Order: sequence, then C-alpha cells, then structure tokens
Amino acid sequence: MPRLALCHQCATLTRLPDPPTGVRMVPARIAWMEDGREVEYVYRDDEGDPVMVAEYDPALEDWVRRHDHPHPETMRIHDIWASDQLTWDTADVVHTVQKEMLDSTGKMYEEREELKADAIACFNKHNRPEFSCPDAFSKEKIIGGHESNRNIPDNQKMYLCHACPFVHGYIVPKVRAQKGYYSGKIGKRVGLPVRRRK
Repeated sequence: MPRLALCHQCATLTRLPDPPTGVRMVPARIAWMEDGREVEYVYRDDEGDPVMVAEYDPALEDWVRRHDHPHPETMRIHDIWASDQLTWDTADVVHTVQKEMLDSTGKMYEEREELKADAIACFNKHNRPEFSCPDAFSKEKIIGGHESNRNIPDNQKMYLCHACPFVHGYIVPKVRAQKGYYSGKIGKRVGLPVRRRK
C-alpha cells in the first residue's frame, strides 16, 4: 500500500516503500512510561477495530530516525498517509497533499526521497560503478534498526542498494537474463504468443 510520510517540523513529505512481504501484521500502538508503569494507546479505525500494521517496517524506522527533531510537546510532528494502489496510480497524491498542507499551514511541503539521495551519494562515492560495487548488499547498507532486521529473513531485508542505479542498471538485468526474461523462453513456456519476423 503506497504511503506518504509527512514531517511537520521540517515541512517535508517522503514516499515510503512498502514493508517486506510476509511480515506479521500487529495492532498499531504507541507505549510510554507514566508514573513508573507502561501505558499504551492502540490506534483504531472508524469501526473501532485496531489498525493493523507490519510488525517490522525498516523504511518507516529509517524515516522516523531521520526526522526525530526536537519539538515543542504540543506540536504534532509526523503523519503517515496511506492510499490504495488505484488512487496512487491515477491521482497526483503528492501534489494534492502539498496543496492541502499549503492551504492549511501556509507552508509548502517539499518532497524528499532521502533513501534515493543516499543511494545516489553512495553510487557517486564509488565512482559510478558499472561492473561491481564493494558495498552492494553489505550489512552497512541495511535499512532500519537492529530490532527489525533481527526478525526479518535475509532475503526480505531492505537495503539502500535497492534504490541504487548500479543495482538497477547492472544487477537486475543480469538476474533477469539468468532467469531467461530476455531470451523469449518465458513467452514460450507460459504459452504466450511470440512474434516472429517475416
């Protein structure tokens, strides 16, 4: 489900990637200590049912870490807006939210793609590699906190590399070629028509 994270402290909005597939869903809650005991609040929808969220969400954890600004206690600092895929694909959600925020706060919210910016910086730091990268899918490039990543299988962890031009320009095409996606075998195997030149 497409999500948009808003930070009211720095007036930015960020498109968040989905949490890893197969992660257990749990009620959305916030907990804090009050008078020596833990108190919790469970978020509920309009029908009163708990709002369910992914138990581990590395991209959201990374975003919250980046936007943990000092703020007045009375200020609401973050919002996460979710949309169904059809609305996301057919409407300009980012522009609509920017306009709504401008109308309600008088501030223009800037769109930032922080993970992509970090991936580009890493790509440039390695002199725009074409054939190999020393950091590709290393532990240092894992997104999210240690708690999340301890509970996510290795093949579902999120890496900064997923937003890197090197991965999209070299590794992804190589994997697709090994799977036969560029050979025409896929179309024949599943019975799809294959066009032939006359």
